[in-house]
Amino acid sequence: MESGECARCLVGARTLCRVAFARRRPGEYQGRKIQIVSAERIIVDRGSSSVPVVCIGAGVAASVGRLRDGRTQILALHFPGDIIGGSNNGKAPSELRAVQDCQVCTFDADVFSRFVESNVGLRSMYLERASDDLRAMRQWMTVLGKMSARERVASYLLLLKSKLPARSRAGRGAVVLDTLMSRQAIGNYLGLTLETVSRSLRGLESEGRIRVDGRYVELIELNEISDLS
Repeated sequence: MESGECARCLVGARTLCRVAFARRRPGEYQGRKIQIVSAERIIVDRGSSSVPVVCIGAGVAASVGRLRDGRTQILALHFPGDIIGGSNNGKAPSELRAVQDCQVCTFDADVFSRFVESNVGLRSMYLERASDDLRAMRQWMTVLGKMSARERVASYLLLLKSKLPARSRAGRGAVVLDTLMSRQAIGNYLGLTLETVSRSLRGLESEGRIRVDGRYVELIELNEISDLS
């Protein structure tokens, strides 16, 4: 890998690369590559016996599980700076799919494992990330298990606001978000039907808290939305 590719990475300073590749040494880039993956394309297939460690450099990806009857379930969303991988049994437990065009950096699992074992700073950072991911998953389970449909949708909008760059509408302080997915896919992630997601968005809009424009949502009353989540 050429260093120029790493120099163009948008999140290198916030990822494991900051520790793992702080000093260039011969062969240190072996087993690592950057690639662009188009929206809806598979990054890592479910059940794959070759499971790389994946860092999201730009864009958003989703871990997608498959039920016995063939239905799919979005298990988690992954944002820039997130690291995915490290299966215990050597096989990918779920599919990793690009939600939008993604820049991903993949590490050969064996090379990454050696880095973790030999670098105290990297090991500490990796464990910290794993702990953060577990805490976030527990919080999201609370969202799905205890909140109403409207509260779930509000939590999803605030999740996007916290993870992705947003833009302000000219002349107002309101934040405009790209909701990333179709209403049906959002429902899949939130455990709601397409109709319930649409109804919740209409309800928030009728109350003056948001303004919906296709896939984009303007957060007008951010404090009130936060109170719902």
